[in-house]
Parts: sequence; structure tokens; C-alpha cells
Amino acid sequence: MTGMSAHLSRLHEFVTSRDGRPALLGCLGAALITAGGLGAGSTRVHDPLLETLHLSWLRFGHGLVLSSVILWTGVALMLIAWIWLGRCVIEGRSDQYQMIATTAFWLAPLLLSVPVFSRDTYSYLAQGALLRDGFDPYVVGPVENPNDLLDNVSPIWTTTTAPYGPAFILVAKFVTMVVGDHIVAGTMVLRLCMLPGLALLIWAAPRIARHVGASGAAALWICVLNPLVIIHLMGGVHNEMLMVGLMMAGIALTMERHPVAGTAVVAVGVAVKATAGLRPTPPSARC
Repeated sequence: MTGMSAHLSRLHEFVTSRDGRPALLGCLGAALITAGGLGAGSTRVHDPLLETLHLSWLRFGHGLVLSSVILWTGVALMLIAWIWLGRCVIEGRSDQYQMIATTAFWLAPLLLSVPVFSRDTYSYLAQGALLRDGFDPYVVGPVENPNDLLDNVSPIWTTTTAPYGPAFILVAKFVTMVVGDHIVAGTMVLRLCMLPGLALLIWAAPRIARHVGASGAAALWICVLNPLVIIHLMGGVHNEMLMVGLMMAGIALTMERHPVAGTAVVAVGVAVKATAGLRPTPPSARC
């Protein structure tokens, strides 16, 4: 209990300090992205939730313009917060703890958002449903398995076989086994499945930085708090989040003289998406 009190006290001290302002600004930006995403995000083709809340107007005409302005204002605020945070890192005012706390502040609102800038999550779910229902996603496309998920898959992917590794297809199958064809629940659970990738990236980035003589806080700022990671990979629910986390963890393990474990972790990353294998192990790690 004492440890929890100390942690909460440290967090409160950070949030109320000048150095905590980028965390709060980025959180506001993420909240605006979540709000704007109700109209300008990758919502379902027929969304009963928006209809029930009488918010369908946000997807059309002036409503779409308004939601787009809200969403892009959120993106701008997060970019400003990220640059501001970088200045704190350069000046030595931010440490790794503050970077991790900021990640939590920026991520929390986006955990509730619809997918932004991409409809890939619907393809993931449809491909997982293929395997769940006895089809081979490497032989047939989602069009062969008509269900509620299919209506939301981008047309280019409805007839395309799965381009992802077997590990990720199994993750998507697990999600559809848990939630069925419920799109909102599937999106939320699938996003939670990306969190281990983010956690691995948070664990690995400072370790790799130390091996090359760089700052752990700077590594977290560049690799984790980068808006491409928070907004695109987590907000957009992309499986690259898992792939990158596993790849970085494997490199970190290899640098710490655990080559077998490192190779195994990278292999799992390749089984999520093959492009993980295109990143060679740094020469310094092979010495």
C-alpha cells in the first residue's frame, strides 16, 4: 500500500508540474481524435451505436467537416505535445518514468476510439473468422465467409488472401471466438491484443539505447511516443504494433547476449508479419 501511495504521489507531482504539461496536452489531443473519430474515423458502414445516439450526422456533410476538424485538431495537439516533450528530453528535464507516464496519458483516450485512418482491423477480424469457421485464410478471402464483419472490410481485401503470419491469424481467430462477429467488441479486444507489443517496445527501446550510448528517455520519446506509434499503430489497430515490439525485444535480448532467446522472439515477430525479418540484427550485436 505504501508503494502504491508513493507511486500515486510521484504521478501527481509529475502531472501538476511544468514538465507534465505535454502529457496533458497530448491527452487532450487524443481525446479530440477519439471524439472526431465518431464521424471522420473508420466507423462501421451501418453503425447502430451512432444511430442510437443520434450521431450519424457526423459522418456526412457539415457533420463530417466538423468531425474532421476535431480529429485533425487532436492530431495537431499531439504533434505539438510530442515536440514540446522532445525539448524536455533534450534539456534533461524528463526521465524514463515520465515518458512511460506520458504514454499512458496519451494512449488512454485512444483505447476507446474507433479505428482511425484505416479499416485494416475489420480485415483482421474477417480473416480470423475465416479460420474460426473452418476456412484457410491463405487460400480464400473473407468474401467466402459472409457475415457481419464482411460488410466493413475494404473492398480490395474482401477477395484477398491473408498477407499476415500464422501467429497473428491465430490471435485474430481467438478474438472472433471470444466476441463472435461483434465488430465493436472485436475492435476493442484486438486493440488490447496490441498492448503487449507496446509494452515490449517500452521495455526494449531504452535497453538498445544504452548499448549504443544514447538516452533511454530519448529512445522512448522517439520510438514509443512518436505519434505514428500512438495514433497510427494503436489508434488505427495495426498488427505492426505487435511485430515491432517483438522485433525490438529480440534485438535487445541479442544485444544483452541472449542470442537464442532474441532469435526466437524475432521469429515470433516474423510469424506476426513477415516484414519483421527484413530488419537485420545490428552488427554490434553479433560481436
